[in-house]
Amino acid sequence: MLWNPNVVSMVNHRIGVYSVSVHFKNNIDNFEWVLSGVYAPCNVVYRRHLWEELTAVSRDWGLPWCVGGDFNEDRRMTERKNCSTTTRGILLDRFLFNSKWEDHYPSLVQKSLAKPLSDHKPVLLSGELIDWAPPPFRCEAMWMLEPTFIDILKEWWQSFSFEGSAGFVLAKKFQALKYKIKDWNKNVFGNIDRKCESQLSEIQLLDQQAGSTDFSKQVKERL
Repeated sequence: MLWNPNVVSMVNHRIGVYSVSVHFKNNIDNFEWVLSGVYAPCNVVYRRHLWEELTAVSRDWGLPWCVGGDFNEDRRMTERKNCSTTTRGILLDRFLFNSKWEDHYPSLVQKSLAKPLSDHKPVLLSGELIDWAPPPFRCEAMWMLEPTFIDILKEWWQSFSFEGSAGFVLAKKFQALKYKIKDWNKNVFGNIDRKCESQLSEIQLLDQQAGSTDFSKQVKERL
């Protein structure tokens, strides 16, 4: 479990066999709440110990609370071979939170993401609806794999000519260099972000189709 200490501060924590619970306090509004990360055992008998751990967290702290992780439960009967019995656990493959936590974060959205590198789907729980526009310009490591990149940078930098104070000239040269690099990156590598988004969307679609009974052999080979 990780967090940004500039956003929240840890007040207390409890480590169980199948769960880690942290009592947080928001730095901006002093709101106190609990986040529990779980990894449930597959054995039904042992799984009772997880519920005992979570029951103790609720009883002893009684705070706004969010629980997430791997409950090792099936979402639907089709995920288990020769299974025709519906269990309560099928409903638990998601984030869970109490009304106190939801009241403080009313715009919650949770969704499963694509799984390009694992057999587990990451689940995103978000309460932030603000669109911060495109991300800031950053250096990409892949540029260094292009053998002519450094020489091109030097050529561009030396070609710029601006008049004014040293600080003004430096700022304008960096600005001009940014546009040169963005254009070069588009021509050499293409729009990597859009390509990644497209690939992840396709993987997510295939993940969803994999749970259906008419999942074709061709689609399975692509997945």
